[in-house]
Amino acid sequence: MINLDNSHITYAIDNSKRLTLTIYKYLAEERKYIDEIVGLYLKQTGIEHLTHQLTYCIHELAGNACRANTKRSYFKYKNLNIEDKTHYLSGMESFREEAFSDMEKYHHSAKELGLYIKFQIKRSNDNIDLSIINNVPLTSEEEERIQKKFEQIKGFDNIADAFTILQDSSEGAGLGIAMMIIMLKEMGLDPDQLKIFRSSEETRAVLTLPVLLKSA
Repeated sequence: MINLDNSHITYAIDNSKRLTLTIYKYLAEERKYIDEIVGLYLKQTGIEHLTHQLTYCIHELAGNACRANTKRSYFKYKNLNIEDKTHYLSGMESFREEAFSDMEKYHHSAKELGLYIKFQIKRSNDNIDLSIINNVPLTSEEEERIQKKFEQIKGFDNIADAFTILQDSSEGAGLGIAMMIIMLKEMGLDPDQLKIFRSSEETRAVLTLPVLLKSA
């Protein structure tokens, strides 16, 4: 059960404090609660017209983080080294079918391994900064694939055009990235305001949202 008092959220908004929520799975309850938090921030800044697009992007990023944690849990269960290319390809052959058919098992395993998803949001005078963090770094292969998708899709303005280059569907990542970029453009944002990068200990997705954006 998620329990974060609304007074803490209001205090964080009013005082430009960073609000942090740590979760170990990302299902309906978690999505609903994050929707409520984002809604409060956007209402406070007068840009609630962006709620649909922004929550879509957040759910996509958090879903990716959850999937990455589940993948690590799955590979550990299978005694496979995710950093080894041969092991990686072998594990991915069965990951989607096996892990998603028993998601609760791997969510529980991820929590036991200490694999979390951290949602952070902070309002400043000019921006709302959003971060989705999970404490496993992307593999070099995953990072390369994501960055390649970003660069490919940036020049497209609709999903039909972007779909023509989404050939790598092995992990279902291409379509989600395309939709995020199109959503950002619909909000009047440069896609480069969304950054996804890794450190030695975590993967971080950061979206900077100017509070001066107005509805059309």
